[in-house]
Amino acid sequence: MRKLLNTFFYLPPPEVFVWNTVVFAVILILVVYGSFSDNIDKVTGPFAKTDSSLRTTIFILAVGLVGAVASIYGRTRKYFICRLQCLRAALGTTLVVTLLYGFIWSLIQLAKGTQQLVLLHPHFWSLQVTLNNLKYGSLLFLLSAVSLVGSFAIVTESGYDFSSFLNQWRIWKAAVKKLENGTRLTLDEHTLLLNSTTAMSEALESIASSGHVQPLSLASAQELRSPLKEFDSWYRQITSATHGNFIGFDDSTRNNALRILRLC
Repeated sequence: MRKLLNTFFYLPPPEVFVWNTVVFAVILILVVYGSFSDNIDKVTGPFAKTDSSLRTTIFILAVGLVGAVASIYGRTRKYFICRLQCLRAALGTTLVVTLLYGFIWSLIQLAKGTQQLVLLHPHFWSLQVTLNNLKYGSLLFLLSAVSLVGSFAIVTESGYDFSSFLNQWRIWKAAVKKLENGTRLTLDEHTLLLNSTTAMSEALESIASSGHVQPLSLASAQELRSPLKEFDSWYRQITSATHGNFIGFDDSTRNNALRILRLC
């Protein structure tokens, strides 16, 4: 279930999620009852003239959504083994965050008396009002002191960091691509390939015991262990006498290399 959720959402460690939820609930109560009003007005005030323009509202909302995706992606990229996993999670998280802040904005308007509760009265529904709520929600997320972006940083360590693994993978990738193109490695490049393969294998062995890991990336990492070991064993055997003995990949090794190159 967690792996499926992680396909579409960034999953912080449970304790961080609980702590952020408590902090955010307190902030929400303060916002609804009038605190942070100056800050909110500074963010939303300049856009009040756009509330009657559907086209402008959609444009601002689109910009807000792109900014939210970029913010979440930038803050969580290191916790995923590949860009695709992080991008999907950032998109899903952005949708939830935007809906959450749109709901908060509507609560603020209800408390102020500028909107009415029309959930059970479809004939009063308004696309413009709904999009306005989402527009201001995205702006609050990006620009205000009550932004959820900041709450992701309540603790400095929020999961396994794949950065060092990916740095070694990039070294490995460059060497393998060169071999795949039929170009022989220099001795230094050969040594870098061996060292990066070892470093990647050690990282993959340690990931599961490293605390909180994004479930989807953990599954991808576990699937890489066998292809990487098989590649390493084959390459070391072929180049046991000299690195110049390499003449090309066999089918099995090429499949292993492609699996590692994909990451996820």
